[in-house]
Amino acid sequence: MIHKMFLNPESFRKIKDGTKKVELRLFDEKRKQVKIGDTIIFTNRESQEQLLVTVKDLHFFSSFRKLFKKIENTKLGCVEADLDEFYTEAEQHKYGVVGIEIAEYVDERNVFKETWERIHAIHMNTAVVYDDWLDKYLHMIPKDDVILELGCGRGNNVKYLLERGFDILATDFSENAINYVSKKFPKSKTMLLDVNNTFPFKNAQFSVIIADLCLHYFTQQKTEEILKEIKRVLRPNGILLARVNSKNDIEYGAGKGKKIEKDYYFVEGYNKRFFDIASAQRFFEIVGQTKVTETDISRYDKVKKAIEISVRKF
Repeated sequence: MIHKMFLNPESFRKIKDGTKKVELRLFDEKRKQVKIGDTIIFTNRESQEQLLVTVKDLHFFSSFRKLFKKIENTKLGCVEADLDEFYTEAEQHKYGVVGIEIAEYVDERNVFKETWERIHAIHMNTAVVYDDWLDKYLHMIPKDDVILELGCGRGNNVKYLLERGFDILATDFSENAINYVSKKFPKSKTMLLDVNNTFPFKNAQFSVIIADLCLHYFTQQKTEEILKEIKRVLRPNGILLARVNSKNDIEYGAGKGKKIEKDYYFVEGYNKRFFDIASAQRFFEIVGQTKVTETDISRYDKVKKAIEISVRKF
């Protein structure tokens, strides 16, 4: 089972650096759901950064005073007085308290990366199939310039564009994906690139950027940061072409999983954001003038519902 808890920045930092190994809470109805082996998503209240941890053990006491006498202070990352401002003696008497001991935290980005490395490894011998979603934009894409693709995967769009004579720089954070594209499509340029980080490109370097099904894995704050970075490297009057998960994509997780924030869920093993036309419009207007439609993608076993976006930078 997955649980969601918010932490102040100091507690979050201590769990992340390993100086806090036990999270202290009232043993109320919500905490009674927590079991050894469960997953907790800790969210920093200020930055919204997240950590995924596993529950290693549970320690039950009638009060925090008794808990502090039994558990090593080096594991708690705080002193008893710190709890007084949050929990009254009456609350402790009513519910009891629990020390949730956690295993070493798992960096969410590493888990996400490892998941996609496995996915790409499994499909190495699967044919690369593209759909025709870019057909309507071909007249907008210059052939004398390099197209930047973010999250190229195994090269569906790379294959499509190379067959039509375009020059493309294919990027992905998966080494398996980039190695595959480099060997399968030697005429393409490739680069390891994690969109979580600042892009290694100059301002206004590209006239066309493609981001196909790679921008729906992030918190609201991170999504906005990525779109601002896309805007930075896109030339004035340049074009961003993208597709993201639709809220109607029920075959691929929409309406399921554990809610992390609005429209953002832990589902099918990692975090996914789901958009409708209005929310896609709000996000992508960060880059420029936006056109948004809902569409079907038929290159998978089941039809995928997606939101398709074209943006012209102001």
